[in-house]
Amino acid sequence: MKDSTRLLNSNNPNGLLVQHDNITDVGVHIGGYQPQAVGYLAFTAMVATGDQFDCTPRTLVPLATVLPQ
Repeated sequence: MKDSTRLLNSNNPNGLLVQHDNITDVGVHIGGYQPQAVGYLAFTAMVATGDQFDCTPRTLVPLATVLPQ
């Protein structure tokens, strides 16, 4: 959902609003990290309700890709 993406890391433990909310289009650059360091992106997504799916069970799987710059 628009304006819901936040970056959480050691510099932003309470979350920093990501100004360019391109997570679903081109992705979000979260900066450089040393080995063993962590960073998280938290966001809110809207999915269809149960009555909008057929009877087949669905599993929503979050996917992230990390690329060297």
